[in-house]
Amino acid sequence: MILLIQDIITQASTDGLKWTDIVSALSAAIGIPLVVGTLYKLMKKDKERESEIQSLSVIATKLTDIQRENEIRYKASKKPYFDINLQQGESGNRLKLDFTNLNLNATLINFDITNSIDFGNINYTKSTINNIGGKENFFIILNGKESPIEHIILHLEYNTEENYAFIQNLIIWRDQQNYNISPSPITNKEINELE
Repeated sequence: MILLIQDIITQASTDGLKWTDIVSALSAAIGIPLVVGTLYKLMKKDKERESEIQSLSVIATKLTDIQRENEIRYKASKKPYFDINLQQGESGNRLKLDFTNLNLNATLINFDITNSIDFGNINYTKSTINNIGGKENFFIILNGKESPIEHIILHLEYNTEENYAFIQNLIIWRDQQNYNISPSPITNKEINELE
């Protein structure tokens, strides 16, 4: 660098350059390494920032996954859980299903029988949801029109106060003179629609 400056001064005195030309040349000689050094530092900082941005992206993805998992757990806590009591009428044509929601965290606002099949030989009646002693109760009555009910699958949908929808199937069949019921687990409606 010192040799470069001496060379510029020597050449300036022999060529008759002005003092401003010498200052401009010196400034350029000094400025080039500074600019290169600054560019290097900026590129190094950009690499560090890129790494930081990538780390933040990973953290954001993890937080999103945690939030999704918490939502699934919260929704599961709002799932109703029923004690189902099956009562048979004397003629065998009438069945009454009494439901009691045992999950006090789940507040039902509606339930529906969503069978797409024609009930044909069966009439049904459903009650409203009643809150008795802090527990929600409702019932469904099935009547065989002309003969006893041999078997039926009820597709039920439950809606909660939080606008969550759950579904459940109840299989009811007659074994000689007695009726049996087999409820499926209550599942999220959206998950079953995706499958």
